[in-house]
Amino acid sequence: MRAAQTAKSPGGAGPYADNQNSNDLDFATGERQRKALSTLTAQLALHGHVVQAGDEGDYLVVSRWGMSQYCEDLEALQDFARQIGVEP
Repeated sequence: MRAAQTAKSPGGAGPYADNQNSNDLDFATGERQRKALSTLTAQLALHGHVVQAGDEGDYLVVSRWGMSQYCEDLEALQDFARQIGVEP
């Protein structure tokens, strides 16, 4: 006869049962710069635009049909997206 199995962690939730820390997945994209940039880049791509970051990520360039727009940061990129009808 076998002994009944019991949970090895409190609450039986596995190795994460005592994890009281929150990660960045618990927050909206406003708190996650890379996620917001990736999402906006994808939305612009669906509208035919290409977003390229500078060598050190210090600027962004949006281009389409041989024309380009310089954006200093994510906020400027979001403003430009709104101007051309892409909702960030």
